[in-house]
Amino acid sequence: MTNIGLVIVLSAIIERVAISAFGVRGSITEVPDPSNAQPSDAVRPSQATQTARPPIRLAALTTTVQQAALAQRGALARRTYGTKTTGRPIVQETRSTRTWTFGTTALPPPKGSQAMPEVSLFLARVVGRQWRVAFSGTKTFTAFLEAAPAGLMPNSERQLLARYGSATAASKADTKNLMLPWLQGQTWSLVADRYGVGFTGGDGKVLAAADGRVYRFCTTSSGGGLIMLIHSNGLATEYYQLTNQPKLTPGDIVKRGTYLGKVGTDHPCGGGSDEPQVRFGLRHADRVVSIAGHTVGGWTFHEGTDLDRYVAVRDDRQVLPGEDVVNLGVPKGPGLPGLPGLTGSPNESDTPGNPAEPSTRPSPLLPTPKEPRSVKKT
Repeated sequence: MTNIGLVIVLSAIIERVAISAFGVRGSITEVPDPSNAQPSDAVRPSQATQTARPPIRLAALTTTVQQAALAQRGALARRTYGTKTTGRPIVQETRSTRTWTFGTTALPPPKGSQAMPEVSLFLARVVGRQWRVAFSGTKTFTAFLEAAPAGLMPNSERQLLARYGSATAASKADTKNLMLPWLQGQTWSLVADRYGVGFTGGDGKVLAAADGRVYRFCTTSSGGGLIMLIHSNGLATEYYQLTNQPKLTPGDIVKRGTYLGKVGTDHPCGGGSDEPQVRFGLRHADRVVSIAGHTVGGWTFHEGTDLDRYVAVRDDRQVLPGEDVVNLGVPKGPGLPGLPGLTGSPNESDTPGNPAEPSTRPSPLLPTPKEPRSVKKT
C-alpha cells in the first residue's frame, strides 16, 4: 500500500510539471512556420475579431482634440501668455454626423492673467479607426472643409469659414465698418493693457459690431463664455467676460446691434479681469489681430507710449485708458457685403460631391439677411 501511494504521488508531481511546461492540452498556442509568415500589413484579423471590435468611441474625440491643440497650438498660446504652460484645453462639440465633428476649443491662460484665451475652430473626421483633427487656418482644415458633408457644413457657412481661414483674404479685411460693441451714441470707458482693450460703463449691454455668424467657446449653463462673430470679409470680432448671454445657436447669423450679453467678470476660458467689462478683440485664421492701427466705431487705436497700453484717436482727440470714448457707429455707406453663399435662394444646393450625411444636430441653410441700414455719424 505504501508503494502504491508513492507511485500515485509521483505521478501527480510529474503531471503538474508537464502542465507547467507545455500547457493544458488543447490550449497550446501554435507557432507559425516562418516560411509561411506574411508581412505584418497583410495580416488580417479573424472574423470573430472583426465582429467583436468595438465601435469608435466619441469620448476619444475630446482627448484627441486636446492632444492636437496642445501639440499644434500650445507654443503659440505660451508665447501669447508669456508662460511655460497652459491650462487643459476646453473642447466643445458644435455638431456631428456619423464620422465628422465640428467644434471649438480654447487653451486657457493661467490664473491671474488678463490675456484673451487662444481659441480655435476645429474639424475632425474618422480615418480608419481613429480621429484626425484640423484647426482653422491650416491647409488640412481647408481640405476637411471642402470634403465635409452637407449635413455637417452648409455651403454658405463653408464659404465663410474658408474666407476666415485664408490669411490672404483676412489681411485685406477692413475694420472701418465695425462699430464699437455697444449702443451708438453711448459713452463707455476705455480699458487697456498689454494684451489688448476692453470697455465698461454705459448700460452694460454688449452688442454685435457687425453682421456675422456666431461661434461660442467655453459655454456655461449660466450664459457665460467667449463669443466670436465671423464677418463677411473674413475678419472676426471676439467678446469675452459677458454674462446673461442669449441662447444663440453656433453658426446662426446675427445682425449688427444684436444683444450678446452684459459686461461681467465671468471668464470660463481662463484669464480675464476682475473688473466688469467686455474684452474686445480681432482675429482671423485662428490668430489674434492687434487692434493697433485699426479703426473701429470711428476711433483709430494705437499703442500707448509705454507699449503695454492702447489709446483711441479721432482727429485731434486722444482717449487714454480710463477715459471716455463715444461709439460713433460706422461710416455712411453700404457697409460690409452680404455673407457668402446667402445671396441666392435659402435652399440652394450644397457643394457638389459632398452628399448629405445624417446629422445628430442638423443645421439648415439660413435665409438671406437684409442689408444693414446706414448709420449716420453723431
